[in-house]
Order: sequence, then structure tokens, then C-alpha cells
Amino acid sequence: MERVTRGQSKKQATASGFSLLEVMLALAILAVGILATTAGQIAAMKLSRDSKNHGIALALAEQQMQVFQSTTFADLIAQTSGPLYPEDPANPILVDPGNGTPISFDRSWQIEDDTPETGMARITVNVSWTDSTGSARTASIQSMKADS
Repeated sequence: MERVTRGQSKKQATASGFSLLEVMLALAILAVGILATTAGQIAAMKLSRDSKNHGIALALAEQQMQVFQSTTFADLIAQTSGPLYPEDPANPILVDPGNGTPISFDRSWQIEDDTPETGMARITVNVSWTDSTGSARTASIQSMKADS
């Protein structure tokens, strides 16, 4: 005969372990947690990839800006007679961000003479690419150059 202690029913004394319902509920909660963690990891990887591409675009823009900054003011202004946003002859610029799939970047620039005042030029360099969702993205930098 089983022994039932004070304050304990016979059913409580014989019950041991977990019921199937408790196990299934615990597994469901665990599955939701794993799915949330996986979704967070996927979003973090996408943001990392987009950030890397933006960094590459800014590096390409800075590279062209350094060329313009090392050019004489007169030679820089001579370039303003062309189209408003001339295309880089190197376009498309293919860069492998490290995953084996090159990304195509297009670089263009605008040089505005006598802006913001006489004897100065505003230089804008734009780099465009298509992100992982198919959206067009652009990174731009600006600088000024004065006639010395």
C-alpha cells in the first residue's frame, strides 16, 4: 500500500515526471525562441552586408575626391564644361565584398564653379549601387576647393 503524507492526496503521491502536454508546451516555447533568434541573426547579417556595401561606396567616393583635391583649381574648373553629372570611365566598378559575388558600383560627380562664392568650387561625388533587396542606394560626399 502506498503511503500518503499529511496534506498530500493519493494522486499527488503517485504522479511523477512530466506530462506530454507539459513537454509539448516547453518544446513550443523553445521553438519560438529559436525562431526569434534565427530571425535576429538573419537581420543582423543583412545589416552587416548593407553596411559593408555602404562603406565600399564611401571609399570609392573618397578615392575620387582625393583625385579632385590633388588637381589644380583651373583643371578642376575645366571639367565643369561637360555634363552635369559625368560618368566615371571606370563604370561599372565591380568590387567583391568578400563573399565571391561582385557588386556593381557606378560613380559620378558634379563640380559647381563659383559656389558658394567666387573663386570656390563645390565638388560632389556620388556612388550608386543596388542593395540586396533590389533598391537603388546612393552614397554622396561633398567638398570645397578654393582658387589659391
